[in-house]
Amino acid sequence: LTVLRGPTLSAVGPSAVDVNSPVNITVAVAGGHPPYMVSVYLNGTQVAERTVKAPGVTTLSFTPTSPGHYVAEVVLRDAYNGTAYASIAITVNPGVSVSVVPIRVGNYLVLSRACYTLRADISGGTPPYSVTWYVDGTPQAYNTTVFRTCFFNTRVNLISVSVSDRYGRTSSAGLYVKASLNLADIIIAGVIIL
Repeated sequence: LTVLRGPTLSAVGPSAVDVNSPVNITVAVAGGHPPYMVSVYLNGTQVAERTVKAPGVTTLSFTPTSPGHYVAEVVLRDAYNGTAYASIAITVNPGVSVSVVPIRVGNYLVLSRACYTLRADISGGTPPYSVTWYVDGTPQAYNTTVFRTCFFNTRVNLISVSVSDRYGRTSSAGLYVKASLNLADIIIAGVIIL
């Protein structure tokens, strides 16, 4: 008669992911009597299952479709119904979004320039974020949420920002700005408009 130790299980997974992004849980199985049935339950609902033929490491995957805080329970049963458990807390973040908020706006061309300071408000997604600012489609600044730029024209200019999160999900926002001429400033500065 051979008496085996009961099965053991360890599981590792991400603590935070984006909604609709795959979650990969790495499971290490030992002891007990193979084959093993390994299942993952997300807040009580089964989301993944795999048969493991021998002790070792395997990966189970699932894709959460709703943001929220979850507990992923990993359950192992061996051929003689020996069981082992592990749990992982996972935060599922909503999709990343960004908006542009003007902080300081220079509406007038003073001495031939108008300056704007803008902030990117980022929500959702999973940090770290990669941020790129554009003026009329040309990249101007990277990895800063506050951006300052000046214009030397009175045409409409597009200032936009693009954000991507840890999992490559992206969001963009922008606004059109147009400086107008302030006649009083032109006279004071001694600028002659032809």
